[in-house]
Amino acid sequence: MSRYLVFIVAVVLITAGRAGAQSELPLSVMVREVASPAGIGTGEPNLTRGLDGFLYMSWIQKNPDTTHTLFVAKFDSAGFEPARPVATGRGWFVNWADFPALAVGPGGRMLASWLQKNGGDTYAYGVRLAFSSDGGRRWSPPFIPHEDKTETEHGFVSIVAHPDGGFDAIWLDGREMVKPDGPMTLRAAHIDGDGKLESEALLDGRVCDCCQTALARGANGALVAAYRDRSDAEIRDIGSVRRQGGRWSEPMSVHADNWKIAGCPVNGPALDALDQTVVAAWFTMGANDSARVYAAFSRDGGGSFAAPLRLDQGKPLGRVDVALLDKDRAAVLWLQPTGGQTKIMMRVVTADGQLRMPTTVAETSADRESGFPRMAYDGSRLIVAWTDPAAGPRVRTMELRLE
Repeated sequence: MSRYLVFIVAVVLITAGRAGAQSELPLSVMVREVASPAGIGTGEPNLTRGLDGFLYMSWIQKNPDTTHTLFVAKFDSAGFEPARPVATGRGWFVNWADFPALAVGPGGRMLASWLQKNGGDTYAYGVRLAFSSDGGRRWSPPFIPHEDKTETEHGFVSIVAHPDGGFDAIWLDGREMVKPDGPMTLRAAHIDGDGKLESEALLDGRVCDCCQTALARGANGALVAAYRDRSDAEIRDIGSVRRQGGRWSEPMSVHADNWKIAGCPVNGPALDALDQTVVAAWFTMGANDSARVYAAFSRDGGGSFAAPLRLDQGKPLGRVDVALLDKDRAAVLWLQPTGGQTKIMMRVVTADGQLRMPTTVAETSADRESGFPRMAYDGSRLIVAWTDPAAGPRVRTMELRLE
């Protein structure tokens, strides 16, 4: 049986992203590993909180016959329920950084994504979605959310559910890349409560090629999307767009890091929202080539963000995730090299700039095979999932309770 490990931390001072020193306040966290429903040969986990208040995890299983299966499992007070298969097939594009997305709406409605090859080139693939109306027992045949069928990249999907039963999805879309020097774009689609594809929209005409996207729904159904942008001068800071009243805004910058890099860092942002509070977390090198993990709060539904707070302990690897604990506090996850090891770290930050001492969630690997750790909060505990390359590989899960 797993036992709780209690971390009681002391008060020290560090220099944060805002001017001056920030106090690191003590935090007691109970951490225990919980039985994962994913077996040997699994990876690419993701976690989401459904509109029913429960947490759900999805992951991919590599099968002996060269097929892959996408699974989903619900987490409740007793742990994970038995996994349910979403889809199985050949020719999937399975990538350490481009994990499937999942959203859970009312009445057992669910929408899941994965990637399917559509050409002979390594990076010729498209998005596939499947819809369930009965809590994942049965799934629709796969369908494609993008009108484009070019043999280019389409991936890094984010999905959120709407209380009316519908879903919204965003993804990176490479249809313009068939042209010389054509850019990667960010696009969106709405799926109604019956799983039928509706409108498609262009959100940004030039973005970073292969960084994760993020999507959150706040007050009055407003959507906020975050992604790594790309200017003509190769500045790749975090961009954001909002949809209110059925219309998407013009792109804006979350913060001017001024990170100039002539290549994709494969290190996208994370978002969470609760009413008018939105929190963004991201990795950057900035103008001074110093690796950092930042978090910034918005109090106006993502219309503007406060100055960011630096959360890392020096030379982080990024691979961030974030979850709001309430309207004033967020938990941020990232990979941190420490003493020759790589650790999954969690830190609580508040909207008024307070930092809690970071907690080690687990030891992992800096290699690509370890993927991106993911996190979700159900109102009483955080669940963290990651791929352990040394275990087969296998998706492992940890529970964190904050005191």
